[in-house]
Amino acid sequence: MRAGDGLWAMGDVTGKAMFTHLAVHQSGIIAADLLGEEHTPARYDAVPRAVFTDPEVGAVGITEADARAAGLDVEIAVKRVPYTFRGWLHMATGGVIKLVADRQTGVLLGATACGPAAAEILGMLTLAVHKRIVLDDLRSMIYAFPTFYGGVGEAIGAYAHGVTTVLDPEYAGFRPV
Repeated sequence: MRAGDGLWAMGDVTGKAMFTHLAVHQSGIIAADLLGEEHTPARYDAVPRAVFTDPEVGAVGITEADARAAGLDVEIAVKRVPYTFRGWLHMATGGVIKLVADRQTGVLLGATACGPAAAEILGMLTLAVHKRIVLDDLRSMIYAFPTFYGGVGEAIGAYAHGVTTVLDPEYAGFRPV
């Protein structure tokens, strides 16, 4: 973000992403640089993107289209929110949680959520993409039940297959791209 001697850039002008939360993150890096303190370099592979509409839409990491264009060997899971336990209780009429993972390593590369509390679901998904968490680690978590973020657990098979398919008998889990 150092643009020149005594000159720094942050926010929209950097061309990375036009989100307030990114500018705030960059400001901390700039402040540390100005004070001569050590800091972690900026990374842009796990910037959360959220649109607070109804329904909410949020994403982090790469999309399925980006993965295909890059020639990555990925698998995809798409869980419909109305067929998650919290979606059913909430009487959600639409929405999805879509996950993109590297087939060989199991690392979560990206996620998109649309529906009630989609931006809130991004919290754990952003951490998972940022820290390159493998799906097995996400599967081994205990998810508060029933929650919208628990739909991620349902999508990746954190619950027994029978539990995951109670509301969505046709759900097959991850599939190859």
